[in-house]
Amino acid sequence: MFSPHVSETTVTRADAPKALEYNWGGFDIRWELEAFGGGPRLTLWTNIDRRFISMGAAGWHICFIVNTVAVATGRYPGWVGFLALLPLALLMFTGLYLFVLPYATKWRSGRRTD
Repeated sequence: MFSPHVSETTVTRADAPKALEYNWGGFDIRWELEAFGGGPRLTLWTNIDRRFISMGAAGWHICFIVNTVAVATGRYPGWVGFLALLPLALLMFTGLYLFVLPYATKWRSGRRTD
């Protein structure tokens, strides 16, 4: 089967049940739980490089505008729908990068990950 992976983290704040902050793989991560509109809202905060966020947002908006114009003008070639996959691919690769980062950091430093 699979062997479990153990990552070292440093908890910087634990305010149960409202907030949990920790450092994982060089990134600061904060989870906040609050009441919102008769239910709970869970918010994730992290210090991802703003350039990744801006590129993803800009790419998504460009694809949205192109799709909207194509539908509104009645000229909707099939390939236009696939434009939405470009920002999703960027998000996928960014997520994979953040997932692999702690493993790569340990590997480069010569420590074992198992």
